[in-house]
Amino acid sequence: MKKSLVNYLFYSMLLFFVGVMSVYAYYPTVSINGDLITASYTSSGRFYINNSSDFSTSSYFNASDKGGWLDTSTNKKAMVSVKNGTYYIWHKGINGQYSSPYKVVVSNSCDNQMRSEQTGTFTLKRCFVKTASGVTIEQAVSSANMCASGYKATGGNIVADTCSNISLSGLTKRYCQKTYQFTCVKSSDPVVTVPAAKLSALSITNGTLSPAFKSSTLKYSATVAADVSSIKVTATAASGGTLVSGAGSRTVKLNYGSNSIKVKVKNSEGKVTTYTINVTRKDNRSSVNTLSNLSISAGTLSPAFSSNVTKYNVQLDNTISSLTISATLTDSKSKFASGFGPRSVSLKEGVNQIQIKVISQKGATKIYTINVTRGKAPDVCQNATGELALLKGIGIEANEQTQITIEDFEPTKFEYGGIQVPNAIRNLMITPLVLDEADEYVVNGADDLLENIETEITIIVTSKACPAISNTYTLRVTRMPAEEEGGTADLKSLTIKDHKEFVFEKNKLEYGLTIKKDEKQLVIDYKTEHEDTKCNIKDNDNLKLGSVIYIECISEDGIDTALYSITIDGVKKGTNMFLVIILIIIIIIILILLIMRLLGYKIYFNMEAVKAAFRGMGEKAKNSFDK
Repeated sequence: MKKSLVNYLFYSMLLFFVGVMSVYAYYPTVSINGDLITASYTSSGRFYINNSSDFSTSSYFNASDKGGWLDTSTNKKAMVSVKNGTYYIWHKGINGQYSSPYKVVVSNSCDNQMRSEQTGTFTLKRCFVKTASGVTIEQAVSSANMCASGYKATGGNIVADTCSNISLSGLTKRYCQKTYQFTCVKSSDPVVTVPAAKLSALSITNGTLSPAFKSSTLKYSATVAADVSSIKVTATAASGGTLVSGAGSRTVKLNYGSNSIKVKVKNSEGKVTTYTINVTRKDNRSSVNTLSNLSISAGTLSPAFSSNVTKYNVQLDNTISSLTISATLTDSKSKFASGFGPRSVSLKEGVNQIQIKVISQKGATKIYTINVTRGKAPDVCQNATGELALLKGIGIEANEQTQITIEDFEPTKFEYGGIQVPNAIRNLMITPLVLDEADEYVVNGADDLLENIETEITIIVTSKACPAISNTYTLRVTRMPAEEEGGTADLKSLTIKDHKEFVFEKNKLEYGLTIKKDEKQLVIDYKTEHEDTKCNIKDNDNLKLGSVIYIECISEDGIDTALYSITIDGVKKGTNMFLVIILIIIIIIILILLIMRLLGYKIYFNMEAVKAAFRGMGEKAKNSFDK
């Protein structure tokens, strides 16, 4: 009894091991993105596929009508693209025999879904076939019979698409999937379509639009002569739209150079479309802002006068207390700035800075500076010049809300540039803080700041104790251009927490996103181009495939709007631990088979051996227990 039982167990284990090696002698087929991939180590091995368990020799993987391929390199592989469903794979071995069918279930390819008796919004998945020549639908989508009685289907927009990013991967054809969205509405209810906000006509006087007006074209250009100081814009809103107040038909004053004119129209939902006309007014004004002559009533200019030289020095005796400046304009169309033309100037002891400002017809200013040093009677100040006529700080006040500070101020640093003030600031109040409270100072050039032009403001400090000693501090100030009226509803940035793959692009309104399996709401952060723009996030809960999150933004003046959308076009699946364990077991068995193969064992896929093993085990068990 004991000997028979031992023989039985040994024989049973041997048959079972041989059977298992036969079962796993061929790689099981796997499904990846709708592709069935399998492999064989035999040079003459072939694979066959059918959607039933009945074998068919016409289902050879490499058949061209299936779009598959067979790799005959060292690691033999076969691949074919299929739709969702259940398939059976056979392998033909080197002995010419066919294996038992291997069952594979494909669920990550595509479906040709059908819908019926629908009364609301729903999605419909359909299979497409991608080839080298393009993507075509396998079966056309028909909205007939989708809705319940008394309803009709509207919409049909594609909300998800796997075809755009999928590659052929060596196949002649490959399946992919697109998802449509339909809405069933009652047949008695009219489908209301809100017309887009557009113009039906747009024209200007004293110029021609380029290109010619079309309702769908939003940007135009035109050029007018230099003597055209204004232009009339005439706009007509298309049916269902209205012109935005202040941005419709009107007369617009033109500056020389480029002028941007906005025409805005909105539909009944308040959505705004902006048409832009860039009008260039030719500028034939003179840009000459030089002097043809500059002379003084006493002393000598150093260097000698030249139209292009703007800084001069003059040394005078203490006996000369005033100086007359004579200047002639090179171009009669230019002019002197008020208070800075030819004139007589009283001189104090020490340095006197005299400026002549010439403004061209175009408005550009050139400043000629004459530093006149009036001597003084001998005194005891000659040994202390480096410590006299200095400031300990400069206070700059634009208005009650705008204070300007010079951060890098030093008493012996006399020039400071890059100072900017808002466009609304025309005049500055300069308060020099003198080291010696008895010293005197004069501020020049702090009034009538020109827009977008750097202006020099000078502070001349004169020592009270030693009037012959003075220092000049120079501030270079630029009054910034005026900001465009209105505002924009656009976003500057948009991020989603835990979704680094999401990339925001300016001027792009529609986005797609794949969420995690249990992610029902997104944490969205955004910044607007204009600080007064208001935004509202809608439909950011209970997220699922096909959900659309909207971010609605509107500018402070209520004219400009922007609507951003994020469509949930995918949901990541969780890891199936059972499949991972099975895969690990399969890899271990495959490694054992590879080692046995290298040791010279011949391994075949033999289901009959497995069946015989189990039958033998059963008979041995029965005989043992009968004894």
